[in-house]
Amino acid sequence: MSVRIFHRLNFTIPKPSLYKALYFTPIRTRPAHTLTHVSPPRTRNIHPIYAPSIQFTSASRICLSRTHYKSYLTAATPPKLRSRPRKPSSNVDTISPKMKRFLEAIGVTMMGSTIALILYSGRPFDSDRENKYKDLDSFTAWYKRLQARFEDFLQFFTEPPSDKLLQDKDTLPNFPPLTLVINLEETLIHSTWDRQHGWRFAKRPGLDYFLAYMGNLYELVIWTAQPTYTAEPLLLKLDPLGMAPFKLTRDQTRYVDGKHVKDLSKLNRDLSKVIIMDSDPDAYSLQPENAIYVPPWNGDPKDTFLIDIIPFLEFFVLFDSQDVRPVINRFQNKKNLPQAYSEWEKQWKEQSRLEWEKAKQPKKGLASWAFTLGGGHVQHEVTPIYQAIELRRKYMRDEFNSHYKNLKEQAPQFQKMLQEEQKQFEQMHMKQLKDSKMTVWELITQGLPPPPVQPSDFGQMGSSPPSQQSLAGEQRTA
Repeated sequence: MSVRIFHRLNFTIPKPSLYKALYFTPIRTRPAHTLTHVSPPRTRNIHPIYAPSIQFTSASRICLSRTHYKSYLTAATPPKLRSRPRKPSSNVDTISPKMKRFLEAIGVTMMGSTIALILYSGRPFDSDRENKYKDLDSFTAWYKRLQARFEDFLQFFTEPPSDKLLQDKDTLPNFPPLTLVINLEETLIHSTWDRQHGWRFAKRPGLDYFLAYMGNLYELVIWTAQPTYTAEPLLLKLDPLGMAPFKLTRDQTRYVDGKHVKDLSKLNRDLSKVIIMDSDPDAYSLQPENAIYVPPWNGDPKDTFLIDIIPFLEFFVLFDSQDVRPVINRFQNKKNLPQAYSEWEKQWKEQSRLEWEKAKQPKKGLASWAFTLGGGHVQHEVTPIYQAIELRRKYMRDEFNSHYKNLKEQAPQFQKMLQEEQKQFEQMHMKQLKDSKMTVWELITQGLPPPPVQPSDFGQMGSSPPSQQSLAGEQRTA
């Protein structure tokens, strides 16, 4: 009989005497029929690095004297107390066999339901849409229908809820023909966050005057990519008087290539009369010819962009532009658009003055005598066009400044009235929600209930009360 004893190699014995004592552990033999497996004693008091591995080369069986081995290892490695009970290796070990069978049944049922739903989604369409697949083979037609239904499902989450985000133009009296869409983040406001104060928002210099003035020249729309539940409180504080009648949020954007895009074609307006101001080029990537790029505002209190851009936006109103896109395209690639427009306007005024003075000179020769004998006048005292434009601009600004002063004085009354109407609307909304409670079965069979009717004073979301609408109408008429 030969015995070979092996030890683990990835440990170090603190003392040679302990290593020697381990080799000279007493060994006693037993008959082969009384021993089936020999291994070191399994107890938590035995450190694994001292457990030898024994290999046998004959039929005889031997075992270590457990009494001496256990006492030695217990003294060498004191027991380690556990602060908490041993955790199972996985949660599956704690599940009963009955629960395992139940979970397996659920998994098989869900897998079968998924396969059945996929097969059912490729069924033929009940409408004329099925004509597109009538010439295809059965499998290809089924795959195309499945793909079409999947795209329809994605469109529910990536497309605006309606193709008409704004009311029809003919239903909005006293509204200007041009529409100005303005972004919120980094265009009108700047947001910061810290652990002490949380989120804080700052208004761009000149914001209140800009919104009030543009609200008299344009149909003003504030369109933000923020969710509705975070944008609404912010917009109410930003524009408490409702100078921007319409507010749109992330729900009205399109989700394209991982980005929220503002599709101007969904506004229900003529694109030749729509301007968008945004600090993110991706937001207007579908209609870049209608866009004015606004440098992002990082909180600089000396920023004057909103005031500097006013003359350029006045241009479209003063000249009654039928299509804003050619003018925007002319200045779109300029590094500083307000400065570029100011230089162009100076050149245009000088050129118009020279042309008017040239046309003002009296006619000479036979033609002038014939014109005089015919009862005409050689000279016509008319106002040159550049002076007429400047006078019209001065009149608009003076009229607005007087109204704006009165508006600021009456602002507390308007805000109080808005808060009261908002509170009444919320109470009416909660009452309608309570009256429209539905069971799960009614929800499945009848679908969603109709949206609650908003008070007539509010109209669309974000519209101002009648008193402010009439005030805005008076300002536009002036």
